[in-house]
Amino acid sequence: MKKLFITMTLLLNGIAYSQCSFDQATFDVIATKYQNDFTTLEKRSQDIADEAPNPNAVGAAINMDFDFKMVRKDFSCSIPQITMKDKKLSFDTPQVTMKLKSIKFKKPVTKMVLKKTGQYPVFKDWTVKWKDILTSVPVVTMEEQEIKTKIPEVKVETTNIITAIPEIKMVKKDMSLNLPSVTVKKVTAEVKKIEDRAKGVSVESEKLQESQNEEFAQAIHKSFECQRTDLIVSRTNLESEFSTSVSEIENSIAQLRANGLNPESIKGDQGEDINLIAIRDELLLKKKEAFEQIDAAIEKMNTEEKNAISMLAKKTEA
Repeated sequence: MKKLFITMTLLLNGIAYSQCSFDQATFDVIATKYQNDFTTLEKRSQDIADEAPNPNAVGAAINMDFDFKMVRKDFSCSIPQITMKDKKLSFDTPQVTMKLKSIKFKKPVTKMVLKKTGQYPVFKDWTVKWKDILTSVPVVTMEEQEIKTKIPEVKVETTNIITAIPEIKMVKKDMSLNLPSVTVKKVTAEVKKIEDRAKGVSVESEKLQESQNEEFAQAIHKSFECQRTDLIVSRTNLESEFSTSVSEIENSIAQLRANGLNPESIKGDQGEDINLIAIRDELLLKKKEAFEQIDAAIEKMNTEEKNAISMLAKKTEA
């Protein structure tokens, strides 16, 4: 018995690759940029030190309104290192062709037919004649009916998607800055000016660290967002393909049932058995399997991104 054909074909040249591009250079550029900013900040610290009165000068320590010294601040920052790991998603997608077919079947038809059901006497001139009694009687006959409906021919092909899922680890980089420290003994306008400049440098060093981490986080998000968008687009396209195919089959099922036919057992042109319910259910199962793979890949990306950004948020002191 020939069944409606469902063939599995591997598309050797039909593998969809992610169009996203991301590499370690993105992070290295950010790290270099902020390294230059830290170097500039340290130079500003040295300028403040050069301009401040020298407490070691003869007699200066007695009249100094503040103590000034350079304090070495050691800290570390996390530099993301990214590795793009290819993940292959492989699932079946339907190619449904709806072909108009003529289906012939026998259907009972009831007609009212005049039939002789008896006789009755008629007297004329001493002669008796018998007349037939005719009555309309229902007669059931099997007549051939024909309907035209769309019957699906389904080919299922294996679709492969290669998506690069970023894997990120944080590499600790030790850094240090010589920052000015001012201890005020007596507040004067000149002391206040030096104190503000010293505090400003310290505050700016903190802001630079925060700003660097923010740029790292944005770069990480951009990479993951690109990969996610690719998969979401693939999912949306699959949804459309499956929905169109299933809808066509549902319409055929409804038409067959409206004509009193069983959609689970119809004959094709070559006499083959066709079960539209089984075909529809198989497509729905393949849709579920495909979506499970794509959704799992998206969820893995979400987890990797959250973990990477959480590691950035941890403040580390050397």
